[in-house]
Amino acid sequence: MSTANLTLPISGMTCAACISRVEKGLQQTPGVSDASVSLATEKAFVTLDPSVVGAEQLAETIGSLGYDLHPEEITLSVSGMTCAACVSRVEKALDAVPGVVEANVNFVTHQATVSHVIAGPIPLLDAVGDAGYSATVTPDSDSTTDDPAQDTDFLTVKRRFIVAAVLSGLVMAIGMLHKSVEFGLEVTQIHYLLFALTTPVQFWSGWRFLKGFWSASLHSTADMNSLITVGTVAAYGYSTVATFSPRLVTPPGHRPTFTLKPLR
Repeated sequence: MSTANLTLPISGMTCAACISRVEKGLQQTPGVSDASVSLATEKAFVTLDPSVVGAEQLAETIGSLGYDLHPEEITLSVSGMTCAACVSRVEKALDAVPGVVEANVNFVTHQATVSHVIAGPIPLLDAVGDAGYSATVTPDSDSTTDDPAQDTDFLTVKRRFIVAAVLSGLVMAIGMLHKSVEFGLEVTQIHYLLFALTTPVQFWSGWRFLKGFWSASLHSTADMNSLITVGTVAAYGYSTVATFSPRLVTPPGHRPTFTLKPLR
């Protein structure tokens, strides 16, 4: 059985009877192996099994006794999230940290607001990292200024999107018009040109999704990155084989035939 030690800041205690009541209430909580309370510091020192009980349950216990638990609040800037599944994974990772009372992740701002009774943010940052993402502590939780890291990430995504849009537009135009418009190239050369235009879209513009898919795979899970990556890699891989080794996907002499049956 793994154990964790938590220090809980409690307000409302005024005498020895309060101490006795809080200690007894905490010790009777399933998963708590030991609890001691100090009136001078207004803190409770608890040893518990984090797989059985967490800070949220301890807060409820303290509240039911007539006292208040005052956790600290910290805001983390989380990078690498691409969909709702990422938000759920980060929240789940933070909630699993002993000492976290509540964790809320905002996909729009890429920030996680965590109420906790942990001495320092290191366990929270490690939990986000173990989930496959990266996080930093926001210097001022009440600040309304833009996050430089978030601005940089936005510009990177914007550049990759523009490149993908331009190259994809060219691929579509050439693919649809090469039979009716004379490009001065043979069919094989046109296929090579399409391959050259598509490859940067797949691996440079789509790197964010490929990286997210790899991270999710390492944690034995799947998200929107997995769906995008599997679909695009399958299409890109098949097209690459068809471009450089067409006989592997189309047997020699094979011609698709269609038979029209008369209506009855």
